[in-house]
Amino acid sequence: MRPEIKIIAVEPVDADAMSQSLKAGKRVRLSNVGLFADGVAVREVGEETFRLCQEYVNEIILVDTDDTCAAIKDVFEDTRSILEPAGALAIASRHPFDDSVRTAAAAGIEAIVQPGGSLRDKDSIQAANELGLAMVFTGVRHFLH
Repeated sequence: MRPEIKIIAVEPVDADAMSQSLKAGKRVRLSNVGLFADGVAVREVGEETFRLCQEYVNEIILVDTDDTCAAIKDVFEDTRSILEPAGALAIASRHPFDDSVRTAAAAGIEAIVQPGGSLRDKDSIQAANELGLAMVFTGVRHFLH
């Protein structure tokens, strides 16, 4: 990894097993987890995932359900794509940093957003290109609820 690259992970506030584990320096088992973002709601993180996050993750942002819902709504209004809650976490986490992302883009810094849900369409890619941002997509699926 290049040290100038920062990896910022995102978890729901009510399913923050990785955040708590990294703070504790060992895997922590949660007594309960919120299920709104059920795709990432785990009581205990896996051994290898924990090891990799200890090594590579610089920061974890915790996102509440309201921000996740706002992200789902924003993406739907912009692209008519519907993200599942777990897929919306990366988008929800950027809301407090919108101005920072635009400032970074204006300074020539690339930002990579990797949503787990549906953002792989021409409108979102065009919007990212207009801001000068790189968007990377892996494992993208469309979820229609």
